[in-house]
Amino acid sequence: MGKKPTGGAGPAKRPVKKAAAGPARKPAKRAPKKKLGGGPSCFMIAAGFIVTLIVFIITMAFVVVGVVAKYTRELPELQQIVMPDVKKTSIVYASGGEVLAELYEENREYAPLYEIPDSVKLAFIATEDERFFSHRGLDLKGLVRVGTNFITSFGRKRPGASTITQQLARNTYLTQELKMESSLSDKITRKIKEILLSITIEKKYSKEEILEQYLNLIYMGNGAHGVKTASRIYFGKRMEDVTLAEAAMLAATIKAPTIYNPYKHPERVVRRKNAILGNMRRLHFITEQEYNNSVAEDIKLAKRTGPGYENYRAPWFVTYLLEQLQDPNGPYPMTATQIYRGGFRIYTTLDMKTQNYADEAVAHGFELASKRGKQGCNMTQGALLAMRPQTGEILAMVGGKDYKQSKFNRAWQALRQPGSSFKLFVYATALKKGFSMESKISDTSICYKPDGYNLLKMYCPGNYDNKYHGTMTLHRALVMSRNIPAVKIGRMVGEKNVAETAREMGITTNMYIGPSLSLGTAEVTILDMAVAYSTVANNGFRNTPIAIKRIETHDGRVVYQHRIKTGVKVLGDNEIARLVPSLKGVINESGGTGGRARIDRPAAGKTGTTSDYRDAWFCGFVPQMTAIVWVGNDNNSPLRDLVGGKPTGAGITGGVLPAPVWAYFMKKALKNEPVRDFVLPDVSPLKGIQLDSAARASGTTYLDFLDSKESSGKTSKPSSDRNLEPEFFEFEEREKNRQRGGGGLLLEPEVVSPDDSQDNLF
Repeated sequence: MGKKPTGGAGPAKRPVKKAAAGPARKPAKRAPKKKLGGGPSCFMIAAGFIVTLIVFIITMAFVVVGVVAKYTRELPELQQIVMPDVKKTSIVYASGGEVLAELYEENREYAPLYEIPDSVKLAFIATEDERFFSHRGLDLKGLVRVGTNFITSFGRKRPGASTITQQLARNTYLTQELKMESSLSDKITRKIKEILLSITIEKKYSKEEILEQYLNLIYMGNGAHGVKTASRIYFGKRMEDVTLAEAAMLAATIKAPTIYNPYKHPERVVRRKNAILGNMRRLHFITEQEYNNSVAEDIKLAKRTGPGYENYRAPWFVTYLLEQLQDPNGPYPMTATQIYRGGFRIYTTLDMKTQNYADEAVAHGFELASKRGKQGCNMTQGALLAMRPQTGEILAMVGGKDYKQSKFNRAWQALRQPGSSFKLFVYATALKKGFSMESKISDTSICYKPDGYNLLKMYCPGNYDNKYHGTMTLHRALVMSRNIPAVKIGRMVGEKNVAETAREMGITTNMYIGPSLSLGTAEVTILDMAVAYSTVANNGFRNTPIAIKRIETHDGRVVYQHRIKTGVKVLGDNEIARLVPSLKGVINESGGTGGRARIDRPAAGKTGTTSDYRDAWFCGFVPQMTAIVWVGNDNNSPLRDLVGGKPTGAGITGGVLPAPVWAYFMKKALKNEPVRDFVLPDVSPLKGIQLDSAARASGTTYLDFLDSKESSGKTSKPSSDRNLEPEFFEFEEREKNRQRGGGGLLLEPEVVSPDDSQDNLF
């Protein structure tokens, strides 16, 4: 720098020269300034984004730290967390391995990871969590991507960043929080819990265990839970048989099962399926050629089905089985929770071929009814039950005309009068008391006074044809199904003893004791009658009916195995040796009421018809099988031919319609079975006696005859001056709640709501 000047007045001023006069010069124009751009520079954008992101991250960090601290204190059980069992589908199998029903609250068939194809695993990983094997429950890269997209789109894009582990935590433990979520605060709270749970799960379980649980838990639309069930529902095939394209389509459904429903929105699903295949190619899970082939593949969907109970095969049997499973006194009691969540494999006694023939036979019965008279018959219901006598195994069950129209199971729920088919117990009791089938009884009119029999009025039974054939053997009376001899024999041996015999042979319902019991006025079930007639077919051994052979857990552990037992001996050799030939005579002898039940092999049975033709039965058996056929109306109206639209024609008897239906069924069901005759015990012959005369000679008075006219082989009718009408006595004491069809408690095969408080015994 120069020195500061010093001294006097300072420097002298130079004179200024004035410019010469002349024209004024114009000032030079300045160049215009350049205008700046209309927005912030790229640098400013980047800087603003970084600052915003940093602020966002710091804010979220503080929030996360605070919430984690809070929920770590509130949720100490996180360290003890375990993965619960998923709800699994129980499957019911026929004896030949056919699937009869799938029982579930959530339709899920559990699949271990080793059973799931790699293509399915990789499709889900590529779609939901491509860094699944590298993170520890939380995908930080995914979170950064989500935050970036959210900020740059000003909140319009909200891509998900939940890992497979987070989804598993959410769907396993946080379903209630998810339902109650109504604000951003709730969402953040739930998300923090989800992260904590995910980290804990990753510490306790391997990636393979987490993936297995996830692939079995997820809901995939159309009622399918888990990849194994979805493979069957969508493609109608086993999971191990799905193609790469089908695996990608399965992965496409889980984002939004309603939006990506292949039945309703196939174009959407195809686009998403192809995008998933593209991800798999990008991640080198598949080759370029596999990608091209899978994109070009035309996927064929299986036929769409309704709820599980609409798809039951042999639905009458399945509903009976459900009752047996939940019966506290049943073979293996189970709760509804166990049945519909436990994933059991239930192997039953039902034979699917026999069941199909039973369905055909009942349909054949309605065809026969429609051909009667000019307008057919007013028969609206029918049922059939087949059983193996030696074991009690139920082979087939039809509980009505149409399961979809009425789920009431007439094969075991309905109480109906058996009519003359109940006479089996009358003659069995007589044989137990020492009578012979060659003993003789008079088929003549008879009446019983009210006194001493709990009768409200005089009881005068009659025969079906209103005719009387005089003296005949017990064998002939049973073959021809004569009513008067049965009533007389019942009186001689005591109706209490008849009821006891019926109970010993398998009848479980209440029986009112009185003269009409011998004619079948007690109400029984078809199942009970099958047990009783099977007792005769099994040489006097009664077996409890069974429907379940074996029960296994989903992983193959046997928890129940039925053991075949000999049964309880309730009829002696004498009774069997004499009953079976008479029951064979019902079918084969002249005058037998069951002639239309003849088949090309030895068979035995009994017809049954109730008062005013309200019920018609045929109960029959061969050595290998017993079958019971019943037809009637739920409203208990008479089975008559229609004339002018009204049931006024001829009535349907057990020999007219149930007998040919029985024959139709047995011929088909036994076509591959060897022809066998009954092997009867050797017994000494019993001397025939005149029962009526013996009763009088011994001074017995309990018969209490009123003007009974004896005749030797001559047909007679009741005395005209008494105007006696053959009828069945109706007891007022009959239980009010007995079911005759539509009313009463039904077993609806719908998904129940299990009680979560029930302890799981397995």
